[in-house]
Amino acid sequence: MAEALQGVWRVTSVSLKGDTVHSQQTHLVVADNHWREVWDRTLYSDEPRPETTFAVDGDFLDLATTWFQPDGSAHGPFEGRWAFALDGDTLRTCAAGYEEVPNAVDDTQGTVTTYTRVRDPGEIARVTAPVAVLDKPTRHHPRLGELRWDGNLEWFKSSDGLISLVLGIDDPLDAHADRALDLLAREAALKQFAAEALLDTYNESWRDEGPPATASSFVGHLVLEGITVHDDLGAEAYFEDGDLFAGHVVLVSIDADGTPTDATIAG
Repeated sequence: MAEALQGVWRVTSVSLKGDTVHSQQTHLVVADNHWREVWDRTLYSDEPRPETTFAVDGDFLDLATTWFQPDGSAHGPFEGRWAFALDGDTLRTCAAGYEEVPNAVDDTQGTVTTYTRVRDPGEIARVTAPVAVLDKPTRHHPRLGELRWDGNLEWFKSSDGLISLVLGIDDPLDAHADRALDLLAREAALKQFAAEALLDTYNESWRDEGPPATASSFVGHLVLEGITVHDDLGAEAYFEDGDLFAGHVVLVSIDADGTPTDATIAG
């Protein structure tokens, strides 16, 4: 069966629970025991590269992915077991995620990707050609330091990963940088806003034992994880929850005037 999977496959649909799911994956390349997904995205030199191998076990695929970091270190392999079905030039896979194994190719049990075999030599040559890897364009801000452009997300991100500015590659930085710096300076106030909005939710629905949390103790759990400033200067501040909400992120929304408007649990 592994021999029948060899070649280039084009993604024709992705679905979950009967609904179409958007995916940036365009193709799949299977060569020997290597499984390479092709994505419609820019690849950057500072990003890890996955290498996946597979084995066929009846109606299931056993995949193992190792992530190779830019510094040469490797993480993995991370293993998964997918159901698959092959009918002529149509291949369907079902991946459940979170170490779950679907019983069959069924979108009620996971994400189903449908492929059709590519036979056009030109398309095969294009898909299997060496992938271009680019360095991220950078700009410098006097207070935020180096900012690196990510064309897939269409934002600049600070080198420490804390600040993301959603704007075009050649757009002025100052207004977005000023908003990010203002929010950094108001970190304590943003934490207090989150505490006032979510304290009752924690005490009434998430607290397992012990005395109720106070606003002060709630604030003490929060650690700033990131700030994203959008094109209209609205923003979000993300905080690690310190296990208040089982690892969910506490998100504070800020309007275009810089005023906090809502705090929610996300992720």
